[in-house]
This record gives sequence, C-alpha cells and structure tokens, in this order.
Amino acid sequence: MAHEDSAGNATVIPAGGVQTFTAGRGIIHSEMPAGQETATGLQLWINLPRSDKRLDPTYAEFAPQQIPTITQADVTVRTIVGPGSPVTIHRDIRYVDVTIESGSTYAGEIPAGYQGFLYVLEGSGVFALEAARLDKPFEVSEGSMEGVAASKGDLLFLPETATASSLRAMRATEDEAVNGAARIGNGALRFVYAAGPPIGEQPIYNGPFVD
Repeated sequence: MAHEDSAGNATVIPAGGVQTFTAGRGIIHSEMPAGQETATGLQLWINLPRSDKRLDPTYAEFAPQQIPTITQADVTVRTIVGPGSPVTIHRDIRYVDVTIESGSTYAGEIPAGYQGFLYVLEGSGVFALEAARLDKPFEVSEGSMEGVAASKGDLLFLPETATASSLRAMRATEDEAVNGAARIGNGALRFVYAAGPPIGEQPIYNGPFVD
C-alpha cells in the first residue's frame, strides 16, 4: 500500500506491515494500491480527546517482522497494538489480528472499562465475551464453546464491562446460523478486534476533518 502525505512522507507499506499517523492539527494523506496488484488493508481511525486535537502531526511505520506474532496449536496471534508491540499511539487500546486454522479455542484479555468491536475477515466462527481474567494477554485451548456465530464481513460490538473480560473465539466446524442463514465454517477463521477506554466525547464531522 502506497502512502503519501503533506508532511513529506512517501513510502510503500509491504504486506503485513503497519503504519500509524496522528492527524492532530491537520495533515493531508493518501493511501493507494502500489503497482498493478490488488491491495487489501484495514484503516482504523481512533478519535482523540478534544484536548489533544491540536497535536503536531506524526507518522511512523513498522515492518511485518516487527509485529509480535505467536503461533500456538494452529492459532496465530499478531498484536498490532498492545502488550509487546512497538506500535504506540496516543490512546491506550488493544488491536489484535487472530487466525484460527483448527478447532482450537482462542481467549484474549480485554481490560476492564474497554469497549470496541470485532470484525471477521475470513471464514466463520463462534465468539463469546466472558467475565474472566487471564494471567497473560491470550491463551489457546481445546474444546467446544457456545456463543454468537459470525462469518466474513460481520461486525460484532464489544461492550464496556466493569471487570476484565475474556474474548473467546473458535472456528466453526459445523453449520451455524449466521444472520438467519446456515453457513459452513470451511477454511481458517481470521478476525481482528480493537478495544479501548471510551473518551465520552461525540465526534463532530466537519468535511474531511473531525473536531
């Protein structure tokens, strides 16, 4: 993905790479496919408290090998933002990319007071949010579970909880009712989730700017 901005940054982010920038007091930027091949990526916009809107713009990029990646029992976890990641922003959030190849169950900690979302990139799975605290950012185990079924393109809301929660996920291995239709979980399940403490301020959209 090719990036260019009014601060003079011009670069190409390779597959699996990450870029961050803070718009702050204002920056004009562009992200377009590099070359003739199809480029697919996720762009996550995170609102700043009104008191930080006038920060100077900043930019940073990270190579794929810099993103902490752990594979355990056919579950691959990439911590884009969170414990152990070099990617830092002005908000305290967790942003995690998870791929489940088999019937293993993933469980990731979401701290108390966080809210966010989960988006399914590939496959189908079952998801649940439980009141539990892990002694590490995530764990992988075997066994079945009950929860909400979701497939590629589905978005799930992660509500704020008073205590730390455990986000559990498992690849669908049989027909699941998703949005009123039966879908079979073929292939890997891949999803991302992001969560952080809400700032309690309503964004005000002013054309291409957010006040």
